[in-house]
Amino acid sequence: MVKPICSFFSKTNACKHGDDCIKSHSIRHTSPCIVLKSLYLFPDVDLKSTLDNFEKILHTEIFFEDIFTEISLGYGQISQLFIAANSCRHIAGNVYIQFKDVECANNAIAGLSKRTYYYTEIKVERGAMIDISEAVCGDYLKGFCTKKGECSYVHPINISKRLLVDLYQSQYMLYSQTKKIRH
Repeated sequence: MVKPICSFFSKTNACKHGDDCIKSHSIRHTSPCIVLKSLYLFPDVDLKSTLDNFEKILHTEIFFEDIFTEISLGYGQISQLFIAANSCRHIAGNVYIQFKDVECANNAIAGLSKRTYYYTEIKVERGAMIDISEAVCGDYLKGFCTKKGECSYVHPINISKRLLVDLYQSQYMLYSQTKKIRH
């Protein structure tokens, strides 16, 4: 008997039922997406955090910039990257990355599976999705998700537009220069 596909896992690489889920959790081997599981401890869900709002934003943006830069320089051009702000344990702190192509995702999986980030082993998985936007909660984007941090779809952490523009423009300049040098 063929199990039906778990819609939560197929969009988020996470399911609150884990291995006990009665539905199928399958990975697309041609996905340009990867998920770094529980890599970021978001200060809003850290009960020990004493950071004020400005410090939380700074903490998050430093992490985002560090991960974006490290991954882009090491493994290839990033199309999208976001971090889950959810408090539910199967999504909390997950970093979702969509590369320009599958080869970059393959390189990242091979390279990151042997690494740590601030003394934490990086748990990297191939994405079950083709586009990481599928993981995001539509109600959250509209401002009215009733499940809050316990939602089984991703609530991305807000990153300043300025930082996003700076990172993506820098990456574009790097990869457009690299193409010119190769040709």
